[in-house]
Amino acid sequence: MDCSISKGVLIVKGICKPTDQSPEYHYTLTYNALTPPKILVDSPQIEYNDEIHMFPSDNSLCLYHAKSDDLVWDSRNHNLYDTIIPWTQEWFVYYELYNITGKWEHPHIDHRLNKLVE
Repeated sequence: MDCSISKGVLIVKGICKPTDQSPEYHYTLTYNALTPPKILVDSPQIEYNDEIHMFPSDNSLCLYHAKSDDLVWDSRNHNLYDTIIPWTQEWFVYYELYNITGKWEHPHIDHRLNKLVE
């Protein structure tokens, strides 16, 4: 990981390679200590779709949810190194599984734009 601070924003450049057969995923984590951290995939490009957990507004990774005890980011009680960084690495593992199974296997709160009608 390569870390720097620019204009009060922590910028972390990271790489994740979940398996020997996986591509290297390059990502950028930004954090200003005022808003939750944001993680963007730099390469390879991952297109948004309702099944994978990314935010449609900017394709940042969806790693936490305010209404879940297990998936919450709280800057008062968490550090990047024991939440966001491992959650980011884990996201890529589940993305690889999604590419195999077609289903998002990680526990999540459904936030799809196009909810399934039953």
